[in-house]
Amino acid sequence: MMTQLNQAYLAPYSLLLQTSPTISTGGLIPQTNGSNLNISQEMLGDLRHLVEGVLKDKEQLNDLLETDGEDVQLWLDVLQMIIELPDVTAELRSSILDMMLRFSKRSGLCPQHLIVENVRMLGDFPIIYGGFGDVWKGKIGEQVVHLRVLRTHVSDGPTLLKECMREAIVWWQLKHPNILPFMGMYYLDKARERPCLVSAWMERGNLVRYLKESPREQVDHSVYIGIHRSFYLHLQTNPSML
Repeated sequence: MMTQLNQAYLAPYSLLLQTSPTISTGGLIPQTNGSNLNISQEMLGDLRHLVEGVLKDKEQLNDLLETDGEDVQLWLDVLQMIIELPDVTAELRSSILDMMLRFSKRSGLCPQHLIVENVRMLGDFPIIYGGFGDVWKGKIGEQVVHLRVLRTHVSDGPTLLKECMREAIVWWQLKHPNILPFMGMYYLDKARERPCLVSAWMERGNLVRYLKESPREQVDHSVYIGIHRSFYLHLQTNPSML
């Protein structure tokens, strides 16, 4: 049933969605949503109602989640546009995010407009070496950025790639003053097998370094902020806790 739905209902949107450009910037990364992709609010509303109906039918939902091939990318793009609508409830947002993560886990894909271009790596060596990835300094236009490059050549590379996609999808949805904004996913190769996560560069380094260099009262305030951040993160994954 859902295969027919994929073909019959989403076919009018597929060409439009598949030709949507990735983000190419010369400066700050803009926030994207359906309007940037030339999709009308009416079309997005239709797609939203479609998804809400599927979520109410467990059989249809399970059937939809078995989607494969090019339709997976299409659904990821559609769901990302819906989740960014301003009037989407926390409960619906949580359900859509779960769908996206399940699609991504099966396919190793992420929504196309999480992808950024025109990223330059600075230097010949990473700033920090890690077990599964390295941290590089880079630039988008004149903005200095933080690049976390995944090591996909290791034995569990495919698993790490899927985990990287999961992190990108979740991080993109988080909007909080105490959470470092995620700027997007950048691929170092045309085959899209070497991804890196892009965020703003923090001159004071990581948390351990920051705490060592900060006075006690500032550390106490940072702990307070961290509690608020953790509460926000829990709300995003389980809005019913309120």
